[in-house]
Amino acid sequence: MLVRISVLLGAECKEEASLELEEGATVGDAFRRAASLWSSKWPAGFYDRDSGDFYGTLMVNYRHASMGDPLADGDSVVLLPSMAGG
Repeated sequence: MLVRISVLLGAECKEEASLELEEGATVGDAFRRAASLWSSKWPAGFYDRDSGDFYGTLMVNYRHASMGDPLADGDSVVLLPSMAGG
């Protein structure tokens, strides 16, 4: 069974797409799939292509999430880069 989710790449990216993942998928699985598809468009400092590290905020259905959190059909995953300011 597949889980269909939406992924929103926030701030400068402003892109949204649907992904299908295997049942039991986590936020980390969605992030890795999104990175494999779109990381070349992500702003500098958002994602380290060598280590696979993400520098920002993860949200599922507009609540803070971590890479290990499970996903359900219809969830919305938001990837927001860290913001600097003063």
